[in-house]
Amino acid sequence: MKAALVTPLPVEEYLEGEQRSEIRHEYVAGQVYAMAEAKPRHNAIVRNLAVLLGQHQKTFCEFFIADMKVRVRPIDAFYCPDIVGTGTD
Repeated sequence: MKAALVTPLPVEEYLEGEQRSEIRHEYVAGQVYAMAEAKPRHNAIVRNLAVLLGQHQKTFCEFFIADMKVRVRPIDAFYCPDIVGTGTD
C-alpha cells in the first residue's frame, strides 16, 4: 500500500480561507485542522481564568480571549488559544 501525498497549504491560502470560514482552524506546517466548538462549561472556565488573570495583571501585560490567532514562526503554525497574554518584555 502506498501512502497518500498531502501537499502543504501555503500560509497565505490558509489565512484567506479563514476569512471566509464559519469555523476556526489551526495551521501547523501546511496542514489545517478544524477546531471543535466549545461547550458552555469550557467557556465558563476560560471566563473565570480571564477574570483571575485580569485581577493580577501588570501594566505591561494584556490578555485576550476568543478569536485571536497566535503565530509561532519557528514551527510554521497558527493556533487559536482560549486565552493569550502579551507583554513588552
